[in-house]
Amino acid sequence: MGDRYAAVGLVTVATGPADTMLALNAVALTRGRVFDLGFGSNATPADNVIAWRVARSSSAVAVGAAVTETPLASSDGAPASQLIGISNVTTEPGYEEIFIDIGVNQRASWRWVAAPEGELITPGDAAAAIGIEPDGAGGGQARGYMHWSE
Repeated sequence: MGDRYAAVGLVTVATGPADTMLALNAVALTRGRVFDLGFGSNATPADNVIAWRVARSSSAVAVGAAVTETPLASSDGAPASQLIGISNVTTEPGYEEIFIDIGVNQRASWRWVAAPEGELITPGDAAAAIGIEPDGAGGGQARGYMHWSE
């Protein structure tokens, strides 16, 4: 097992087209394996649904806010992450391969943990990304995280 990292992101939920809350850009010769992710809303509680999509793109995310990747075992002196986290994406890459697509009540949060050997894998290619995007009634912020190994 390689080094493990975390990144968190946020975005204001908009009614389509959705903006990616958190994306993980792949890099050449490094395969990232997303094994844990979660998301929710910190908007004023209401009975609205937010449609959440987790998907892979064949193009990297180019425009958004840089995210600091945090080693999950910092006491081990883990090297800096090779993969690049980006939050609040403003230029969408266009996701082709959808892994998760569900509606969640705005009052709820949702977590996914990979079964053994069931991680979401980034290609060893700099022109790819895995992202989480919310689409909903608008207003309020969506927050979430990804944990991955390299």
